[in-house]
Amino acid sequence: HYPLRRQRQMCIRDRDEDGQKAMIAVFSDLHTAVAELDGDAADLSGAVGTIALYDPKASELHVGNVGDAKALVGGLLGECEELTVDHYCTVDEEKQRIVEAGGRVDASDDIQLGTLGEVRVWKGSEVLHTVSRAIGDLQGKKVGMLHTPSVRRFDLGSQHRFMVMCSSGVWKVMHAEGAASLVTDLMSKASELKPIVEELVEQASERWAELWQGENTSSLLLIFPNVP
Repeated sequence: HYPLRRQRQMCIRDRDEDGQKAMIAVFSDLHTAVAELDGDAADLSGAVGTIALYDPKASELHVGNVGDAKALVGGLLGECEELTVDHYCTVDEEKQRIVEAGGRVDASDDIQLGTLGEVRVWKGSEVLHTVSRAIGDLQGKKVGMLHTPSVRRFDLGSQHRFMVMCSSGVWKVMHAEGAASLVTDLMSKASELKPIVEELVEQASERWAELWQGENTSSLLLIFPNVP
């Protein structure tokens, strides 16, 4: 049994390494393509993103992300686990890298008695973004922002029935457990995926309307049909 167990561990390690290399390469290619756009499109702007590769034979997911576009897996009995890492500039490790590269992390507005507003990455007097990793954002790359993703391999079990991926606009007004609970409830009533996704986005949009603001809200839902 020991040789078989060790062989399996080596196979898992190899899949982890292969998955990580592949994800890093994809994000690098995406960043290069954006960086080559004409004009200022990639200079002061960019995009967060999450990519998931589902292997039904191995019952596993490989997930890579930059920024704060989350992905999660959930189950019909309330199981919920986030698959992504939020790359905010306020995270100690991210902030340290930015500061060491000559940038700073501070609130977006100065007031007489302190600061106000979202904490963002700064390049000199130029205010950039709340996230510390993104595709594009060439000015940010000069002060420690990265396009290198966090990568994770996740083993699916019989309790996992779906994966939800949403843009950051959804997650700013809806926490992961709430989204998973909503999907679980809707799955018990709907036989098709489209109404579930539309309701998820609609509820996020309504919350943004209540805040008198607007935000990008998009969502993707994947049902696992053959998880053992």
